[in-house]
Amino acid sequence: MVRMVELKGISIKVLMKKVFIVLLAMGVMLSNLINVKFAFAKSCDQYIREYYNCINTKDYSGLYNLFCQSYYEETNCIYENLENRKNHVGIFDIKSAKVKSICRESDTKKFELDTYESRVTSIYKVTVEMKVYTGKDCFVAGDNVCYFLFDSSNKIVGCWNFEEDDSKEASAIATVSYDTPVANVNKNPDTIRVYYNNQIHKVDFNKYVKVVERCEVGYSSWNFEALKACAVAIKNYGIVRVKKHKYAGQGYDVKATEADQVYNTKKENIPICNDAVDAVWNVIWLDSKDRVFPGFHVHSKSYNSYAVKNGGVLSQTGAQKLAKENGYDWVKILRYYYDRKKGVAYYNSEVAVGTTTFINIFK
Repeated sequence: MVRMVELKGISIKVLMKKVFIVLLAMGVMLSNLINVKFAFAKSCDQYIREYYNCINTKDYSGLYNLFCQSYYEETNCIYENLENRKNHVGIFDIKSAKVKSICRESDTKKFELDTYESRVTSIYKVTVEMKVYTGKDCFVAGDNVCYFLFDSSNKIVGCWNFEEDDSKEASAIATVSYDTPVANVNKNPDTIRVYYNNQIHKVDFNKYVKVVERCEVGYSSWNFEALKACAVAIKNYGIVRVKKHKYAGQGYDVKATEADQVYNTKKENIPICNDAVDAVWNVIWLDSKDRVFPGFHVHSKSYNSYAVKNGGVLSQTGAQKLAKENGYDWVKILRYYYDRKKGVAYYNSEVAVGTTTFINIFK
């Protein structure tokens, strides 16, 4: 009977003891993994501090360990660009950074997350005291307010830097939105930085608007007034993107895709589109508080429900119809879509209620 309860000389009693030890060890390992997981889930603030530690030590490659895959793919060419470092573009303009406070945002609805879709699960507001080399790009000497966006794995999805708005009339969202209208603009930008074909291109602003006009609209047969209205919307959008950093710290103002405005230099030249841009080049469109607002526009109202009268989004085909069938000029077309009325749903809640207007800048 003894031999029947032995396996290769090991008794069941000894075997059970070994199994118990193995199971106990596995339980400890599993417990440690669970603890690590929970610790990882609470480490967003640690990621933020590590982010600024990498900047302080100039270990920019260390940032990639903090980024999600898509953000890494989007930014690695920027951080590895020696010209960006030489010219102090984006985070390369930071001499040193000291984190003063970190606070998780409880209400993410006030943030415009269209570019980030459903990836964002938490957002942290960070106040950082900085010393900078030039202060000409995204950051300033002194306190900067930055927002870090995290996914479910606590990887960084995006990082925004915004100027605080001191206006008592400004809504709370004004401190966090890159669509906030901009005051005191009296000239067109000279250039705009476009993320195109995985590279950053510093593009003449006039050229940018003309290329976008033919890519976004691109019909030589369209009414000239409709094309002018589209050109103003495109130009206004570009101005705000230069002034407000949607992609703070990444070295560019706009993407060459529908995330912003389509920009493709291979698109065939369309003379009437160029003429439309030149015809309104001296014009900057303003809301009722004299601020430049981004000219959101889509192909038709089927792409966006706000592309209707007083909805805040211009319908390109709708502009063509208003010009061709109703005889609207470009000013009337723009006011049809962008004038904000009380009680009417409007796409950009930060545009002031009232009649829009324009200034001639002669430059």
